[in-house]
Amino acid sequence: MVIVVSHQKGGVGKSTLCWNLAGAYIEMMKKRHYDRVIVFDADIQETLSDINRLRKEPIDVLRVNIDEILEFYQEGYDEDSDIVIIDVGGFDSIENRKLIVFADIIITPVSNNTVDLLGLATYQNVLSDISSEIGSKIKARVVLNKINPSKGADSVNEVKELILNDYSHFDMLDNVIRNYAHFNEAMSRGKFVTEQKGLSLSLIKAKNQIRDLAKEILSFRGKEE
Repeated sequence: MVIVVSHQKGGVGKSTLCWNLAGAYIEMMKKRHYDRVIVFDADIQETLSDINRLRKEPIDVLRVNIDEILEFYQEGYDEDSDIVIIDVGGFDSIENRKLIVFADIIITPVSNNTVDLLGLATYQNVLSDISSEIGSKIKARVVLNKINPSKGADSVNEVKELILNDYSHFDMLDNVIRNYAHFNEAMSRGKFVTEQKGLSLSLIKAKNQIRDLAKEILSFRGKEE
């Protein structure tokens, strides 16, 4: 499965989400769900590559160009046993558009602040342009990300309903990632949040949220057109 994490806007938490999804899938891999988890760092900021260098045992984070990614897809990718996560930069380009088309599923993180929500309008225009070019409607799946833990279900559902009503190129994922400091603390040490030690309720919730999101994304395997 090829998972592209993409948004037209920077600062929405794409790299943090990619990193911790990779950790969740590597954890699952140990239980023999599939054979490989490969991360492509396609963001010019190279956040994932930098974080990976902090690890004692680095994971497969590859800093390559679009042609090398497509070559891997054609020659080395096994759709039945590989999980591929691609971190795409927060800007529009021909290369990023190719990666969007390349995806089995597009994940778009967005918070509930006004600037992030307005940014979806620009990204919808990009998805609309790509859809016209290929003759098939592309839809991204939005995950509410970096949401204040104090926000209740009613507030979260209002944002989900707003997105569904206003944007035809987006569907909503059920799971929500709250703005727990544990995600960034883990990254600063080159670790996944699932590797963090401790018994605090917030850490337990952070681990469960990323694991549940990873499972939800996998549930679309073979269903996306």
